[in-house]
Amino acid sequence: LTPRNVSITNTRFDVYGIFLEQNGLPASSPFQISDTNSVARNGAPAIAAGNGEFVVVWTNDASTCQLVMQKVTDTSAQTDQLIPLGGDTHLHSPDLVYNPTTGHYVVAYAAGDDYLPPAIFGANINDIADCGNNQVSSSEIKVSEFHFDGNLLSVDKTMTISAQAVGAFRPKLAYDSTQNAYFALWEDRRNAGGNGYHFAVYGQALSADLANSLENIELHNNSSYDNGDNSAVWTPRPAIVAGNGQFLATWFEQAKSTNTTTWSVQGRFVSI
Repeated sequence: LTPRNVSITNTRFDVYGIFLEQNGLPASSPFQISDTNSVARNGAPAIAAGNGEFVVVWTNDASTCQLVMQKVTDTSAQTDQLIPLGGDTHLHSPDLVYNPTTGHYVVAYAAGDDYLPPAIFGANINDIADCGNNQVSSSEIKVSEFHFDGNLLSVDKTMTISAQAVGAFRPKLAYDSTQNAYFALWEDRRNAGGNGYHFAVYGQALSADLANSLENIELHNNSSYDNGDNSAVWTPRPAIVAGNGQFLATWFEQAKSTNTTTWSVQGRFVSI
């Protein structure tokens, strides 16, 4: 995500990429992936590799926030493809995985007017709230499965995975081939009681066909993340990886005492 083509009157970004050798050395020059200067500033793009290709998904703010993607196999210019996800608006914060068994991709994302968008490159909050900045957001977490027939994108299934629509943000997603299952986690404000800086971390297990019972797992109880710094917004920022038949979820946790604030990284193994 880069502002290299941003003008004074245009505050949106572009997505750029670069191919790397196995040793990390550049195998190409940086090249533009998004075809217009209309990428929302609310978060980084998501990328997954599969079937001899890379797929990149990001939020486009050309009109209302929607998810767009490109299938990348070389540095040539391509046309952005809108992911057809019905009539939902304010779609943002995607995370993407590839399932080698089905050959399909699954994207997790937030649907709703975002709260506390990150201030990328020191931008003013009024400039970056491109997908909403609603303190009483009712945003939800959704997942969609899609695949390609040649270059034609087809959405197979879409479902909501957050059990309560009271402010769910920044989802992360992983797939474990041993369990043939997915696990998603996100920041959640269902128990915040009106406090805009209280967050919990919730997760949801998903079968290979994205079935779930909406029995969200609470991984981290509500905690205050108010640090009084208007130049940055500190939240749990969860992450998840899969391996050895289990998932590892991590997040930032804040603890306050009279004279200091202590930050730590917390984690938990999850098996389905």
